Amino acid sequence: MLSAELTEDEYERTVESLRLTRLVEVTYYPLSCGDDGIEAEEWDFGGWHQPTMGVGLVAENGTRYSAVWGHSFGHYGLEIFREPMSTRLAMIGQPGGTPAVVVTARRGFAPGCRHPLVRG
Repeated sequence: MLSAELTEDEYERTVESLRLTRLVEVTYYPLSCGDDGIEAEEWDFGGWHQPTMGVGLVAENGTRYSAVWGHSFGHYGLEIFREPMSTRLAMIGQPGGTPAVVVTARRGFAPGCRHPLVRG
């Protein structure tokens, strides 16, 4: 069953808009921890990462994307929207919310941000 928020056509159009897109920013949204509730819980496990709440992408042309877990196409599937993460998550960077961890400059992302996401 599809949610009213995301149809297959919308999903396909969003994914297609990422084709040949150059990214300039990648941000993880992990769970929060710590006494103040704004520290990022461990997300970097070396060979893999756990951005629990989602991933935000910013394209070279300024378009913002959010990738979050949802149920439009099955239980806990990845949903991608052509909109900023703030439309999907509340209280970003606030106590009890989710921290925003920019990972663009990390070794695994920096080279990819200079090239299109998918080559045609």
